[in-house]
Amino acid sequence: MFKLDQHFGIRNTLSLTYFYEKQQSADPFAFSGSPIPGFGQQGETTFTNVVLRDTHTFSANLFNDFRMSFHRRAQPGVLPVNHTTPVKLRL
Repeated sequence: MFKLDQHFGIRNTLSLTYFYEKQQSADPFAFSGSPIPGFGQQGETTFTNVVLRDTHTFSANLFNDFRMSFHRRAQPGVLPVNHTTPVKLRL
């Protein structure tokens, strides 16, 4: 995460905020409920957030704040922990 501020005089400020996070998760029960032990799942989620802000003060009674943002949550899916095929489960 970082934030940049640029001041153009005392009345105008341009700001940029950037946030990036990658999370990995492990769930011992696939899809929140498989009763078969050893068949959990792994997941990965990536968050990206960008905010651009321009603030301008015209007078004591007139103020302008322009904001533009982008947010993305990328979660491609889950990966099985155990790669055992059904054929290998036969007794």
